[in-house]
Amino acid sequence: MSDVNSVSPARVRDIVEAFQAVEWPADRGILAPLAAQLGWTVDADAARGVDFGTGYEISSPRAEALIADGVVAQVNVDLTDRIRNADAAQTKAFAEIARRLRDDLAAVLGAPVRERGGKDARYTWDLDNGGRVAVAKLNRVVQLIVLQKRYADIERAEERHGISDDRDPGADIR
Repeated sequence: MSDVNSVSPARVRDIVEAFQAVEWPADRGILAPLAAQLGWTVDADAARGVDFGTGYEISSPRAEALIADGVVAQVNVDLTDRIRNADAAQTKAFAEIARRLRDDLAAVLGAPVRERGGKDARYTWDLDNGGRVAVAKLNRVVQLIVLQKRYADIERAEERHGISDDRDPGADIR
C-alpha cells in the first residue's frame, strides 16, 4: 500500500492562521475556543496536555497540546495518515507532502527561516507573535508543530550559536 492521505493545504493554513493570532504565553484556556474555531473536539484534558480529535480524513485525526508551567508549550497536529512501518513509496509520499505543504505555506509566510532536508525533513517559520510553526516529516507521519514564543526563542538562540537542531544533548555528558 503506497497511498498516504493528507490534510488539505487550506486546512493547514487555517491552523497556522489560528496560532498566529495567539498571544504568548497562552494559558491553556485558549485551547477550547481555538479547537472549536478549527472544528476540533477535546478528547482528553490532563495536567500535562490536551488531546484533540481533528476530524481530518486521515488514519489518526488527532492533535495534542503540551502544557508546561500552566501554559501552552507546543502543539502537534497530524497532517497525514500515521503509518507504523511505512514502505518506500509511503516514505516518499511523506516527503512529497511535506515539500508541498512547505511550498504552500511559503506563499503565505514567506520562505522558511530554517530548512532541514533528508530523512527527517523539517521546514520552520517564525510567526509575527514570536511563536514558530514547522512542517516536520517524521518516521510515520507528517506533522505541523507549533511552538510558543519562549520555546521558539530557545530554538532561535541555539541557531545563532550554531547548535544543530538534530544534536543529542545527552551525548555531551556520556
